Amino acid sequence: MVPQTIDNLGIEPLAGLCTYEEACRPGHTVDHTVSLLKRYNYVKTASHALFAAHLAHTPEWEVKCAFSLHLWLEAEHSTWLRKRVTEMREPPHFLDEAPDEELKRLFEELIRASNTIELLVGVYRVVKPALIRALNQHLAQANPLSDYPTCRLLRLLLKDEEEMVVWGTQATTALTQAPEAAKIAHDWEKHLSWFLDAAGELREIFPMRIIFLPHVLALMALPILWTAFHGAISVFAIR
Repeated sequence: MVPQTIDNLGIEPLAGLCTYEEACRPGHTVDHTVSLLKRYNYVKTASHALFAAHLAHTPEWEVKCAFSLHLWLEAEHSTWLRKRVTEMREPPHFLDEAPDEELKRLFEELIRASNTIELLVGVYRVVKPALIRALNQHLAQANPLSDYPTCRLLRLLLKDEEEMVVWGTQATTALTQAPEAAKIAHDWEKHLSWFLDAAGELREIFPMRIIFLPHVLALMALPILWTAFHGAISVFAIR
């Protein structure tokens, strides 16, 4: 194909969204986009549940205030993501199901945080930075024209996420000045990072896993063994 030059009279092309070259890149399929959005939504709903579970007994007033705001933002973000999914796919949407067991285990472990330091580390050093990386990767690979509604939504989420991480990083630093507190933060971050890696950094969509247990393999082999045995008996019978 011969490239065509468009005389746009010096005006920004495509309403300023992107260049024509960027508009021609494939981007994500609808199915893949929906799967990613459902994954982000699970992170949001699980984070909302986490804040709700720990808000009342968090002793530090400023942390309690921030958790209140961030809990509300998680609910807002989840509402936006759910709406976008319903715009792209017919029901049932399965928006309240965990997209995979690894991601579910990450939040099951995080909600067991035993103090404020572990909460701050888990949310603002592990989960939210990973979500920011996932959103940035999604935006870099999405088609900025054909999937503009999704891109706009992700940019809104990204701005809020970055602001929350700035606050969370400062709060964590303030509460980990003592060596003992710093060790708690380091150990918990390392512990949760293992679960995060298993969950594919929040941005991976795992294919269906098929686990073959030994007894299952034995059952699968029975027809083959029976066929071989029956064939051997037939040969001896002919002889």
